[in-house]
Amino acid sequence: MLFIMQANKIFNNLLHLAGLVETLDVVVELMKKSGYEVSISQIRDWRRSKNSKNYRAVPDYALEVLFNYLFDLKKSNVKNVL
Repeated sequence: MLFIMQANKIFNNLLHLAGLVETLDVVVELMKKSGYEVSISQIRDWRRSKNSKNYRAVPDYALEVLFNYLFDLKKSNVKNVL
């Protein structure tokens, strides 16, 4: 059996890993700093599964911004440890 994780699930997991689920306004700011205007409502819709009536496919740029944030966070934590 092949398991394929949907992009929205990946996006939701990244928000949890980054500790941003409760502070979506921070996500809005991250997107803005990267040149994208998004709303909290859009972010909520991107977190939904395909069987939700408010589902919207997460755009690639949103995943890229979150991955970049996590990599930057990791780099800064490594520097603080060394």
